[in-house]
Amino acid sequence: MKARVPFASHPASAAQGAPAWRRAALLVLLAVGAASVTGCGGDTQKIWQSGIPVRPTPFAVAITDLNGDSLPDIVVTEYEAASVSVIPNMGGSRWGARVDIKLPLDFAAHLAVGDFNGDGHPDVVVEGESLVMLIGDGHGGLGNPARLAGGVGLRDITEVDLNGDGHPDIVGLLGGEYGGAGSVGVLLGNGDGTFKAPTFYDCGNSPASLAVADLNRDRHPDVVATGDDYSGGVNVFLGRGDGTFEPRQINSMTVAWAPAPCAIADLDGDGNPDLAIGGLFEVWVLKGNGHGGFDPPAHVDAGNGPVAILAGDFNRDGYQDVLVTNFGMFTGDGVIAGHTVSILPGKGDGTFGPKLSFQVGWEPRDLAVADLNQDGVPDLVVANERSSSVTILLGTGGASMFRSCPEALPAGRWLLANALPHHAAASARQTP
Repeated sequence: MKARVPFASHPASAAQGAPAWRRAALLVLLAVGAASVTGCGGDTQKIWQSGIPVRPTPFAVAITDLNGDSLPDIVVTEYEAASVSVIPNMGGSRWGARVDIKLPLDFAAHLAVGDFNGDGHPDVVVEGESLVMLIGDGHGGLGNPARLAGGVGLRDITEVDLNGDGHPDIVGLLGGEYGGAGSVGVLLGNGDGTFKAPTFYDCGNSPASLAVADLNRDRHPDVVATGDDYSGGVNVFLGRGDGTFEPRQINSMTVAWAPAPCAIADLDGDGNPDLAIGGLFEVWVLKGNGHGGFDPPAHVDAGNGPVAILAGDFNRDGYQDVLVTNFGMFTGDGVIAGHTVSILPGKGDGTFGPKLSFQVGWEPRDLAVADLNQDGVPDLVVANERSSSVTILLGTGGASMFRSCPEALPAGRWLLANALPHHAAASARQTP
């Protein structure tokens, strides 16, 4: 679930933690959906949620300027189609025609973005049963995908410079599905689009998610891997600054059953990075001690089955907030399908104000934040797996965080698709 920004040693800079670019898919469903929510002037009413059509089962999203025009473009992976799609930002809330690229994979999951070949243009790495790279041409295009040696099986990948040589590296998880042993895998970049042979670090059983930040303030990136025997363990790997790590530190506290997403940010304002982990219905907050360890966890209600999480100051009050997708979950009575995102407004002391929730599509898989319309305020993009859609909520920069009503659609009618089941949403098309 995540494309990555370059590593920064200050915890506020790393606030987007696990996912600012990573974990699932994004795209803006230009087929529309109606939902009854409170907003748009304070009245409960039907709202239109705009977007750009995407292929079925979008899984991961990245936002980056592919063509050098200073406008953030959208890159999305589609799991079942084993493809990646590029949607150029034309400015003024206008989006260009989507370009789909078939990948030499059986499926396409997470992705990472960085200038891997040193030509000054962002490139894209996509994970499936192996890793493939697409070289950016600086004009919005991505070259033919090529498999990377040594990247077989890595998942939850992130781009970061682990050894300080100025070349982006890749770190991800290997194995651990269904309770098995897992590890953290590292591919050090050579700066020419190739990587050194991978190295691996044991991280126990069932690693679920990964995040990178400078936990002990030594200006070297460290790695956190959550999950251990479905007991909620937190594994910490302190970086040495040369691309290697100290032996793992195991925080064997139970924070959630099979915790999934994690993000790192200074949530209490003490200068030390803290950890936020999504559980079944909650977010667990573990305050960092500045040495790579964490205090016992506290939790706050977040929603129903959060699978993606990020942190940032969305209302511009100087405090870090936490944002999660509510994907839904299995219960004894069947499946509870999620269709909201929740924002926990930070108070600056590690606690949060009342939760804010926004209606999006069915089974939101991932989210990302960027200033899409150049108004200086971060906007939210949510990838909805079952709806085969992406919802965009424009930021307000205030207490409301995001507008409940997106701006008006371009000219033309669009079939109702945002809240439909997968098979129906996939058939949505523009009508004159």
